[in-house]
Parts: sequence; C-alpha cells; structure tokens
Amino acid sequence: MRHALVAVFDSAIMTMLSDVLEIEGYHVTQALDQDQLIAVLRSVLHPLVVLLDVWAIEGGPSFSDEFLATFVAEHHRWERHAYVVIGCGLHFVPPRPTTEYFLAEHAAATLPMPFSVEALLKAVETAVARP
Repeated sequence: MRHALVAVFDSAIMTMLSDVLEIEGYHVTQALDQDQLIAVLRSVLHPLVVLLDVWAIEGGPSFSDEFLATFVAEHHRWERHAYVVIGCGLHFVPPRPTTEYFLAEHAAATLPMPFSVEALLKAVETAVARP
C-alpha cells in the first residue's frame, strides 16, 4: 500500500487532499500542526508522499520555523520521503530563502493554488518518481 501524509493548515483543503489520495489507493495520515507533522516523520517506518503546506516551511498558521530547523537537523531520517509543497498563487514565488532552499533540496514538486485534481495527481506522481 502507498502512504501519504497531508499537512496543510486549511481543514477543507486537507479533507479534499486526503479524500482524493484515498480514492487513488493511498493510506492517508493527517497532521494538523507542526508537532504532529514532526512526530509522524520521526516515527513512520515506510516512505511517504508528504503534501506539505508552504506555511510549514515559512512559519505561519499552526507552524513556526521549528519544522524547518528540525528537518535540517534530522534530514538523513526524512530524505526517503517525497515532498509536494502546496502554496498560494498561480506562480508560486517563494518569498523566503528557507523556502527556496527546501524546494531546491527536498521538494520534488510544487502545487500552486488553486489546483485541479489532475494537477494534484501529477504533482504526487512527480514527487514519487524523484530519485
């Protein structure tokens, strides 16, 4: 079975993402805040597709810079996962160097909002295919 972790701050978007991935055959875990996100990434034994809100990297609602600091410190444990960063706007211009670093080093795909189901599935496919 394929596994996904959905970590976004908007509950409606989280539900929609989870529902689509479950229909596509993923077992989905949800993280409502950075503590849950970090706990899942630390404890899971199998590779995940992680749909990650850009605010988890930027620091925003339900998130702070702790996620990125923890990710960098524990990078070797989390690099086996595939990351899709979900953000605002059609052009997805990351405003901070920390986001640019994360995208360059770890995110296989970005998904600007609004997005279609087809774009979501393509982003997941791209992330999973990343070596």
